[in-house]
Amino acid sequence: PNSNNSIALLGNYNGLPHHVMTPLEAIQATGVEVIHEEGCTIASNSTQGIERAVLAARLSEVVVLFLGLDQSQESEENDRVSLDLPGLQLNLTKALVATGKRVIVVLINGGPLACEWISETVDAVLEAWYPGMMGATAIAEALFGDYNPGGRLPVTFYPSSYVDQIAMTNMD
Repeated sequence: PNSNNSIALLGNYNGLPHHVMTPLEAIQATGVEVIHEEGCTIASNSTQGIERAVLAARLSEVVVLFLGLDQSQESEENDRVSLDLPGLQLNLTKALVATGKRVIVVLINGGPLACEWISETVDAVLEAWYPGMMGATAIAEALFGDYNPGGRLPVTFYPSSYVDQIAMTNMD
C-alpha cells in the first residue's frame, strides 16, 4: 500500500517539499524491471487487489512489499487503538509469502507496529519509519546494497496482545 505513496514518507511534521519520489519510482530509477501491484490500501478491507498482487509475485524473482501506516492512521489527536497493521496488509503478506517467492517487507510508519508473524516469516524487514523527502532513494539504496544502514532501535516493538494487557489510557 505504501509503494507508490509519497505523502506517507513525510510523516506528520513537514513542510511541502518540491518533489517527493515514491519508493516505486526510486526502485524503477535503478533500471531493474518492476512489476507493480498495490495489493491493498492502507486500511481498506477490499480483497480485490490481493489476487493481482499474487499473480505479479509469481512473475517476479523477489517481492518487495511496502506496508505500514500513513497520516490517516496516526497523527496528532488521531491515536491508534491497535498495534497491528490496519486493513488487509497482513492478509496480503501471507498471500505473497504463500507464493514461495522471497519477500522483503519495508515498513513505513511513525509509531511501532506489532509484526510478529512478518518478522518470523519473511526474508527481510527494513524499518524505514517516515523517512522524509529523500527516503525513497535511501530505501532503494539499502535494498540494492548500495548503502548498509545501521543503528540501534530506540523503541520497543510489543506484540499486538500488549494493548489488551495494559490500558492505553493509563499514563501513570
